[in-house]
Amino acid sequence: MAGNSSTPGSSVTSRALALLLGAFDEQHRRLTLTELADRAGLPVATAHRLVAELVAWGALARTPTGEYVVGRRLWDVGLLAPVQTGLRQLASPYLHDLYAATLATVHLAVRDGVEVLYLDRLAGHASVPVVSQIGSRLPLHATGSARCCSPTPRPRCRPR
Repeated sequence: MAGNSSTPGSSVTSRALALLLGAFDEQHRRLTLTELADRAGLPVATAHRLVAELVAWGALARTPTGEYVVGRRLWDVGLLAPVQTGLRQLASPYLHDLYAATLATVHLAVRDGVEVLYLDRLAGHASVPVVSQIGSRLPLHATGSARCCSPTPRPRCRPR
């Protein structure tokens, strides 16, 4: 345990996780060092030291403009999550078949509370632009995936 943070007694591990998991979100994919420190509740000097270690490990990467983004190694670790790996491999042939038949954007998503978590996406040529990205979340009520993820399925539309 150590001091010198907005939460006295927080461990180095909790500070590093605050930088990695607490600072970044869909609206904040690129952050300066100062923004990282503010969003993690850390002094800039502490954030600087931890960020340097995280960059060296590959959990964060620095862009040519000096901002920080989630690094490749952290992404690789995230891909090991069971919800990602098994389901994605199982669904992949069906996603490709559906895409081939429609040329529309096809999503693989799971319900996570009142949100949809996107696990995979094949972008279609015959689709309007979509805001979903792999790993992003959207409110369940605002997605087409809500039909499939609803606890009480709605009746299917019948063709005319």
